[in-house]
Amino acid sequence: MAWAAYWADEAEEERIRSIVKDLAERYGIPFNDNTIWSFAGMVYREFFLNDEDKTRSRTYEEANKIINFLDIKTDAKGETSIKHQTGSFKMDADFLKKLKYLLLEEYTEIISDLALSGSEDERKEQIRHLADQERRDKVHALKQSLNRLVAWLKGGGIFTDGLKTVANSEGAFLYDLLYRIEKDLHCSIFTKTKTDKVHPKKLDNATKRKIMGSYIVD
Repeated sequence: MAWAAYWADEAEEERIRSIVKDLAERYGIPFNDNTIWSFAGMVYREFFLNDEDKTRSRTYEEANKIINFLDIKTDAKGETSIKHQTGSFKMDADFLKKLKYLLLEEYTEIISDLALSGSEDERKEQIRHLADQERRDKVHALKQSLNRLVAWLKGGGIFTDGLKTVANSEGAFLYDLLYRIEKDLHCSIFTKTKTDKVHPKKLDNATKRKIMGSYIVD
């Protein structure tokens, strides 16, 4: 990918540099001040410059999530449990009904915007299929971005050259970097794919390398 001139958000690039410096020290990655600046600029171009406009753009994944939520039903006790990062949330039938009602207008707008044909069930199936394709495309885009970054890191002697993927500490550096960028800078990376976003403290370096290795190809 050829990068054209662009206007960077200096505050965001500085936050990226701070994250890179912190993680480089933690994992012993041999950056210096110049390479941190260059690498942070690459990260900005890959994950911010080309990010979708933060508008109410209609995506098949968004539509499919709403469809799946509208399909949720209460159990025999009239309750529904929704799992989240810190545990689970129980709601009764009336509360679930209110949430569904609030989403119906959004659902109707999305179905109208996507302009798919057929019955409602046929359109739902089309959306599920297109949402899967959309996720695959985003995984491919993430692979391309990571491979460009890794190629630069290996070429500059910052990562170990000659390895098919990366070393454990290098994979951990990449995983933590993407996690921190998504969490601290609110840039969607993991959420664009089916990869679960797991807190770095819950994973060892080998597991992080394995996850990153699934995106890094020859």
